[in-house]
Formats: sequence, C-alpha cells, structure tokens
Amino acid sequence: MAQEIRLPNLRDVRAACAIIRPHISKVERDDLRQASVCITVCGEIDPLITLIERAAHLRSHAGQWGLPGGRRDPGETCEQAACRELEEEMGVRQADVLVEGRLDDYVTRSGYVMSPVVVSYPSRGTASDEQTLLGTAQADPAS
Repeated sequence: MAQEIRLPNLRDVRAACAIIRPHISKVERDDLRQASVCITVCGEIDPLITLIERAAHLRSHAGQWGLPGGRRDPGETCEQAACRELEEEMGVRQADVLVEGRLDDYVTRSGYVMSPVVVSYPSRGTASDEQTLLGTAQADPAS
C-alpha cells in the first residue's frame, strides 16, 4: 500500500532543488554502507509524493512506511540506485522519471549513509499512473 503527500507544485520543487544543489552535504566514510532513497514527485499541479509500506514478512523494517530505496550496487551512483529501487519496489520505469536533484546525505543508526534523490514522474492523469503509484505498491524485495 502507498500513502500520498500533497505538495504545492512541481515548478516549486524544481526551483528548490536548483537552489540547494550547490549546497548539498555529502558524507563519504569507508566505515558506512552506501544507500539511496527516492523521493518521487508525481504530477505537475498539486503533485504528490509516495511512501511505501514494507511487506510484513520481511526480516528488517517489516511493515514500516518509508521511501523506496536500498543499498547501492558497486559502481552505481546515488541517482542510479534510487531510480533502480523505485523500479524494483514500485514498478515505475527508470526511463519514465527525471532526476530533479538531491538532498543532504545523512548517517543512519544502522550504519548507512543515505542519499535522498528527488525525481519527478510526469503523471498523465490516467488511471494506470495512479495505480502504479498508489494502488498496490508494497515493498517486497523477494517479488
């Protein structure tokens, strides 16, 4: 199941990403694992972002709400990892999203450096778009 959060409009999101782009704080530590999460902004006017509910049977973070994301593969950028995770967890094709920017890295209690990536998904207002993002999204890496 996915949850929606409403935002002002995509133009404002893009402007905010452009303003903070030169000021992004990146954490580079060899003792931490690298991961990315994807903040997906869907629609131009009155856009929304989605959260996923992780499957109840998972070993870690079962049943928790969060952003699509996970560990980076070797040689993968934070943007590539975020888009790959979005496709794996919600079925949104990487070719259908546009990377808008990043937010500051942060260190988690579980030993990761998490890199949030903002992407836009230009919904065409069709039922299939809403189904893709809101209908049955439940993060289950095994599926």
